[in-house]
Amino acid sequence: MRLSRRSLRLIAVLASGLFVLPACHRSTPIFGGNSNNNNGGGGGGSGSTATYQPGAIVDAGGGANPLRVDLPGRLSVLVQVTDTAGNPVAGLTNENFALYEDSQLVSRTESQQQLLPRPRVFRSFSHLLLDISGSVAQTPQGKQYEIDAAKRFIEEVTQQEENYIAISWFFGGQQIAPALLDNFSPLGFTNDRDRLIEAVENVDLIQVTSTSTNLYGAILEGLDVLDSALTTTNAGVEFQSLTLVTFTDGTDQAGLHTRDEAIARINSSANRYYAQAIGLGTEIDTATLDAIGPNGWVLADNLDQLVTTFGQVGGLVRELANSFYLVGYISPKVHSTQQRTLTVEASRQGSTATRDYPFVPQYFSGGAGFLDVRESEASEAIAEWVDLYSQPDGHTLLLARNTGPGDTSQSMTVRAMDASFEPIGTFGSGGERKLTSLAGYDFLVPKKVVSDNDGRIFVLAQAQDHVADSNPACAIAVLSSGGVLIDQLLIAPVVSGVEEVRDMRVTSDGGLVVLSRVGMAGEYRTALRRYEASTLALDGTFGAGGVRLLSSHVSALVDDPRSMVADDAGGIYYTGRGYNAVSTGLDMMVGHVLANGNLDENFGNQGIAMNQGRFAGAGPGLGRCIGIDPSGRIVVGGEVTPTGASQARAAFWRLQADGSPDTGFLGNASNPYFQSGLVVLGGGLTGDSNVLFGLESHVSQLRTVADGSLFAAGERQNARGDLDICTWRLGVQGLFASDYNFTGFLIEDGSVGQGCHDRLGDLRYLPTGELILIGSGKALGASDSNGVIWVDRDPNRPL
Repeated sequence: MRLSRRSLRLIAVLASGLFVLPACHRSTPIFGGNSNNNNGGGGGGSGSTATYQPGAIVDAGGGANPLRVDLPGRLSVLVQVTDTAGNPVAGLTNENFALYEDSQLVSRTESQQQLLPRPRVFRSFSHLLLDISGSVAQTPQGKQYEIDAAKRFIEEVTQQEENYIAISWFFGGQQIAPALLDNFSPLGFTNDRDRLIEAVENVDLIQVTSTSTNLYGAILEGLDVLDSALTTTNAGVEFQSLTLVTFTDGTDQAGLHTRDEAIARINSSANRYYAQAIGLGTEIDTATLDAIGPNGWVLADNLDQLVTTFGQVGGLVRELANSFYLVGYISPKVHSTQQRTLTVEASRQGSTATRDYPFVPQYFSGGAGFLDVRESEASEAIAEWVDLYSQPDGHTLLLARNTGPGDTSQSMTVRAMDASFEPIGTFGSGGERKLTSLAGYDFLVPKKVVSDNDGRIFVLAQAQDHVADSNPACAIAVLSSGGVLIDQLLIAPVVSGVEEVRDMRVTSDGGLVVLSRVGMAGEYRTALRRYEASTLALDGTFGAGGVRLLSSHVSALVDDPRSMVADDAGGIYYTGRGYNAVSTGLDMMVGHVLANGNLDENFGNQGIAMNQGRFAGAGPGLGRCIGIDPSGRIVVGGEVTPTGASQARAAFWRLQADGSPDTGFLGNASNPYFQSGLVVLGGGLTGDSNVLFGLESHVSQLRTVADGSLFAAGERQNARGDLDICTWRLGVQGLFASDYNFTGFLIEDGSVGQGCHDRLGDLRYLPTGELILIGSGKALGASDSNGVIWVDRDPNRPL
């Protein structure tokens, strides 16, 4: 067995996702690595025989800076580590990296320095081309050897989830044949080992129409397949490596393309491909192997060596991918326009490599952090996660909006997760139930998902004929605990007009309550419907026949309800925006409805409490979320626009059981509403309106905790104009809990790419001690958003 390849360099990956492989020839085996580590670059395996040490760091970008900066101060850079001879260095851990800012060592602990999961930004694509034109596949023994060899390659490469493989067969035909699954569908790129092995074993499904060998044509088309991976990558994957591995037992005989064409294509586009070859038999010449495998080729002298050879090449492909490291940390620098220098140092066993990256800490401030980010797979077509619901048994229900073709269809998905936040296979199909139509409508806008004590699952949706339907319906899908659709409920309109459902809750006695906004002739009211637990018929003891129409003011019907919570007595607190007679304008409102549907006359002003005139003269507000703490106090999250300001600021209110402000909810002394029961976040926290919460921001979800504290989440606009996800941890007195991320809050920027828009759907604190946030991310310039799940399980951020 002989090997020849061209060496690699230690490189920083370009923002375009493509990397340069220089052409320095060498001829020594390079199956190196460390099989005992999975942190960052990962380790070797059965194909590894050596451990290489870091060498020089060379920027492959011709002066481009691949350093990624996410506000308010999180830096990360994807680097590849090789030794001085060009061998990929895998198996490094966070302890092998040191970071310096302007030559000063950055504390690993205080900066939260870590090697981030590469699937968030990096994906390795390998295309395995298998020759079935010659003696190997023409005999049963040879075909089985080729299958076994390909399976060994798959097992080596798929040891890390960011390594994706596509498989194609070639012979004398003009086109390669993609490997097929049992249902005859093409495999495509996947990291699913079982599906890859299934497709390889289905070689007999391939119709061989010629015994010739179209080797060069296969290479050209194989590179086209690799190129397609760049356009089908999931959101959030910013960097890719492209590897072509060609197995052949003979020279090109078809004559449809020339070797020069194949060589030119392999070396095109700044050498973005990594090309290897495996040869078997006596017909192939080494010059051809060197041409089609400039980054490594191997000859197997006989069939018995084939499986081992494929395993070694698979190990090399894996080691190549594992030599990439995403190094991230939180910069201690604060807002400044002065250029700084980050130095990344990789070292092991006395060998060291360094690389400098310039950056400007503009708009840096506290609150940066790391969350585990899970983007939805492209095949799921999930545009956003809308809602989640925690069940008493520790299971979690997630509700998603799915994209659909055109503007006439849109579906929704319910996913059931176990206590470890993994899909429950017995629910629906593989843990999911997809709803494509409801009550005769095919365009569904999901709103809420809840379940009752009997295990029934209720999904609230706006049901429409098309995306711009001016008269949508309101509907509820009822699922069994196993995800079977057992009922559909079309909500009859209260009056003639447009109605939009906003929220749904299960009350203490098992009844179902739906909150909506009813519009008629330019007027808007709050509507509450209560359904009986067993029959799901409207509850005649509530309001008028199960329906209660409400308004914040008798003459100005402008209600805009957003959220509600059920109390222990079967009543409902709701929040949103209504007409405030004191300020003569729209303002935050909280209403309390008793179990019979009547407004609680002992709460606020005839059942309605407002913001302005009660909370230290604050400007107009909007309540977006509401909860009840263990002491019976009502907590509201939303936004306030301070007097004279043009942008809303994130805000929290806490009210006593009678609707009066709870002045024990102090907030920071620098807050203009100190001791008023209202906490407003803004530029006053730092003195700079461009950082933290000085621009547009709001709270959209909150959860109260047994000790009276709360955690919440929402969005903020940063100084670059992007939307970021925010989480807050507030103590009983409305002060930030400093043991949460040092500052009491965390800002997550750039979930699916630098400069993207992140939107929050919901959050839950799981019994496992994890904070789960769901929503969507949309890369700048992208037409569609992508569902995102954020998980905070950092033990240094106790919840």
